[in-house]
Amino acid sequence: MFSLFSTSKICVLVFLLSISVLYLLYYSRSSFVDFTQKNESKRKTHLVKLHPQIPVKRYLIETQKCKILDFPAFHPQVLPFYERELYNPCGPSEVLTSVTVENNTALLHINRKVLKWHPKILNCLYRKINQMKLKFKFEDFLNEPVFTSFENSVKIDSDYVFVMCLKGNKVFYSNTHAPIVLKENIIKRQKLMKNKAEAFSVLIIGIDSMSRLNFLRSLPETHLFLKENNWISLKGYNKVADNTYPNLMALLAGLDEPKADEKCSSRSLISCPLVLFDYQNQGYATAYAEDEPWMGNFILNQRSYDNPPTDYYFRPYFRVNEKLTTRKIDGVNFCTGPESSGERVLNLAKNFAKTLQNRPSFGVFWANGFNHNLLNLASSMDSKIRDFFKNITDSGILGNTFVFFLSDHGLRVGPFRQTPMGWLEERLPFSYIWVPVKFRNKFRRQYHNLQLNINQLTSPYHLYMTLQDILVLSKQNFKIKSSQGCSKCQSLFDSFEDRSCQDAGIDPHWCTCNTYPSIMNQSSLAQNASKYVLQYIHTKILDQNGAKKCLKYTLAKIISARVSHDRKYILLILETSPEAVFEVTVLHKPGSKQTFSVKGGISRLDRYAKHSYCTTNRLLRKLCYCR
Repeated sequence: MFSLFSTSKICVLVFLLSISVLYLLYYSRSSFVDFTQKNESKRKTHLVKLHPQIPVKRYLIETQKCKILDFPAFHPQVLPFYERELYNPCGPSEVLTSVTVENNTALLHINRKVLKWHPKILNCLYRKINQMKLKFKFEDFLNEPVFTSFENSVKIDSDYVFVMCLKGNKVFYSNTHAPIVLKENIIKRQKLMKNKAEAFSVLIIGIDSMSRLNFLRSLPETHLFLKENNWISLKGYNKVADNTYPNLMALLAGLDEPKADEKCSSRSLISCPLVLFDYQNQGYATAYAEDEPWMGNFILNQRSYDNPPTDYYFRPYFRVNEKLTTRKIDGVNFCTGPESSGERVLNLAKNFAKTLQNRPSFGVFWANGFNHNLLNLASSMDSKIRDFFKNITDSGILGNTFVFFLSDHGLRVGPFRQTPMGWLEERLPFSYIWVPVKFRNKFRRQYHNLQLNINQLTSPYHLYMTLQDILVLSKQNFKIKSSQGCSKCQSLFDSFEDRSCQDAGIDPHWCTCNTYPSIMNQSSLAQNASKYVLQYIHTKILDQNGAKKCLKYTLAKIISARVSHDRKYILLILETSPEAVFEVTVLHKPGSKQTFSVKGGISRLDRYAKHSYCTTNRLLRKLCYCR
């Protein structure tokens, strides 16, 4: 009896154990399959906590002369286009070579720990990266007999070096480095500076094509860090022109696009009246870096700016970088060798600021590689950007340094751009300012005025005037020049009255102070205005001698037609045949000699590079569909 009972009990136990094992196997398999999804769900919950919904208000900026609609960052219009990207490293966490600076001497090192993993590497070599011609051939660069072999570490005395390591007869590893040491000419120049101890430094960090709202969506950890550390955010920062070049010229030179073309016509960047040269003339150390030299912020009609206009000029360094093994995303080099191009820019900015920490300096560092023409890619860099700001904060760099962290414009092309929210985002880039505590305490009135300007319409022209004002408040022998692109624009440290787009140097086409309710696409007003726009585009093509290169458009459809509340302006988005998408702001004056007229520029919202290859003319390239 006991034996039978024991056997039955054992059978039951075995059965239950089998069921448990099967359940655990199934559960484990399900857990493994769903691991990514569950982590993603947790991550999204975490992100919601990092950036809760912005309280819905009617207006972001609300003054007598300007009212800007307040879209929440996660408005339903953007949700179909939003997807947070995960960081995908360009190489191993530890690279084979690195540089350090000790006692103002740069040393190039081989990481022996990494080398142990690759024992068949025969030789590592390095060479200087010199100034180069516009038509630079990487093959010739590799074949020049100027490489030097090294084993552990070696002293280098050049601004940038190229390194390659051989495995067998093949190149196994290649990279570039740009050590930043204090240069003798800076030491000599700053010995002559007056009031050097009173001088504030300036660091400008730019991310291409990022709106204020996309900043909140894509960089929540960075935003939280800046907010907790009392950075100032300009809510009504409005771009003044279409793309990077004219908006940067407004910021750095106070010039509109026609004046910039006129004054910066030579092959030397020094011919441009940039405010960084005003700082340099006062004795400041200067730097300029951008990570996509093929598109070049200051290169017009293929002019080359390789000759160094600043003390530290990284264009030759990035020209070699783009020849390394790359990972392109949307035609832009996200990875250059084992490092991302965006991280290279941030590292240069950090090292420049650290090297010049106790000396007056002015640096501009611009990143295109992780955000150009894409809505979501920058989200993969959020922790990297936050860590950059945490690093320069913890190192004490910000004690005497203004930092302007900003963009030139929002996303300019693609389906999201064709929405009302996309229209607003393109025109409102993000803009954050770090003001040293020393300045806040010493110049209380100026800092108070800056805080008041948070809730005002502002433009790059105001920042240009502010950059000059910093030089004056640093007690340098400098007289502020008015902005030629906006005569009414003042420093943000000044107290001045409410301003309109016209007061801020912003053309009607780029102005966000106007609200545009929709009208019927079939209305006679929309139809007649659309016919006028097509005629206007064809006239512009003729004016640029493009008739033989470009096809003639016909109207395929009106995607969107909106009219300002005062019925003064019509905002049209048109699709043509051959396929192009144009956005135009049209002034409507019924009863006058000219009922319609285009105000400001023309936006092209489709990706048109492959259709406008037949011209290098900047305006024609935007309008043309090549035959």
